[in-house]
Amino acid sequence: YDTAGSAKLVSEGKLTGVAAISSEIAATTYGLDILDRGIEDDSNNFTRFLLLSTKPVRVPYTLKSKTSIVFSLHNVAGGVF
Repeated sequence: YDTAGSAKLVSEGKLTGVAAISSEIAATTYGLDILDRGIEDDSNNFTRFLLLSTKPVRVPYTLKSKTSIVFSLHNVAGGVF
């Protein structure tokens, strides 16, 4: 699960003494109390989402966007191709 999934697990499992780090939207969606905000230790910490589609996805030029992709490959010749 992602962070929203963690909030869902805490909520649906009726877990006590347990917290989830998630977005404010996830907390509101699953009826959880927000205990603290801005707990990241890096002010440049952002969650990013990647849209994949078989059709072109147009993002408004006014929207600041950045893409980061992480993947791993076997260490073999031509692995990136």
